[in-house]
Amino acid sequence: MTADIRRNAKRIVFFSALATSLIGGFATAQTGSLAVVEQIGTGNETVTTQTGSANRAEITIAGNNNTGLDVVQSGDGAIAEVAVTGDGNSFNVRQSGTGSNIAVGEVRGDGNTLFVDQINAESDAYRNFASVTQDGAGHMATINQTAAAFDAAGVNSATLTQDGAGHIGTITQTGTQNSATFNQFGENNEGAIFQDGAGHSVELVQDGAGLDALEIRQSDCAVAGGCPTLRVEQTAGATIFGGGAAPGGIVTPGGTAVVTQGGTVIVGGGAGS
Repeated sequence: MTADIRRNAKRIVFFSALATSLIGGFATAQTGSLAVVEQIGTGNETVTTQTGSANRAEITIAGNNNTGLDVVQSGDGAIAEVAVTGDGNSFNVRQSGTGSNIAVGEVRGDGNTLFVDQINAESDAYRNFASVTQDGAGHMATINQTAAAFDAAGVNSATLTQDGAGHIGTITQTGTQNSATFNQFGENNEGAIFQDGAGHSVELVQDGAGLDALEIRQSDCAVAGGCPTLRVEQTAGATIFGGGAAPGGIVTPGGTAVVTQGGTVIVGGGAGS
């Protein structure tokens, strides 16, 4: 287990470098409180709460069935970095305030759940950024982002990568200039992206055997010409739904699809095109 902590410590160093590089693009770096938590074992609970400006939490968990793991940050410019190794763990990151929120997480093992909730409804000068990677089997991940309804580039940005079998992932974004990148590798995975606002950008890739399911819905796309084109790629069979309630159709194995908002156009879907 000590080896797991060492490996996760290395990941935290990498996450810290990534988060620091992101600060320049989202907000001015400040000096705030730093919370460092390392937890080993089974059935543990930990809650890290921070208020104020430029707070940072670095959490390393190695063990199984730890279900009361939470980071709660409120204030200006929060950063949360989470590394989890083990099975059956559940972790929540909740960020709110007036500064740019950054959450970076890496999960390894089986049957783990990670929930990220970011709220910044005060100003168009700040944004939400979340990056989550899960490796193993049977993981669940949810990223919720809410930002101010102003015309600022990249208000919400989310990247979710799941590698293995039987994963479920959801990205929900409310605001302007939403950007979502979702990659699933393996079999029998389910992915969904929901965007409400203007200036959406979506990239969703599913690669693996078995029947993968994905859903993309966009609403209130207040941009010239309506909602932009959704770009989806599968190398396994998948069911696609476009914006609204209309189904986009079925893409056969090896197919590549371009689905417009409203879900009526499929290109390059093999026999299904």
